[in-house]
Amino acid sequence: MENELKMASVDCDCCRLPESEYEEEYGCAQRKAVFTVREQAVLRRIREAHERARALKERLRHFAAEGAPDERARTEAEKELTRLRELRAELELERIAAADERMRLLGHA
Repeated sequence: MENELKMASVDCDCCRLPESEYEEEYGCAQRKAVFTVREQAVLRRIREAHERARALKERLRHFAAEGAPDERARTEAEKELTRLRELRAELELERIAAADERMRLLGHA
């Protein structure tokens, strides 16, 4: 059909970034995503930490319900939960930095 529209992959110069500034390409196709690759990785790590913390909290509740839990296992679970809280705080800083980077990539900052 002569009236049929054809999609062509055209690279435009409007959204190209200097090669040395960023490792990842962030052109028109990538801008269709809400989050950058960096943000997606950080958010994935936050979700993983959240799931591990949820499992540890459930395990601690189980220990409390038993009455006489294994003290060593409970202590280890509490230490791991503390470590996950610290990791979550670090990841939150990384998430903010990644969001700031996205704003710079989009020209908003």
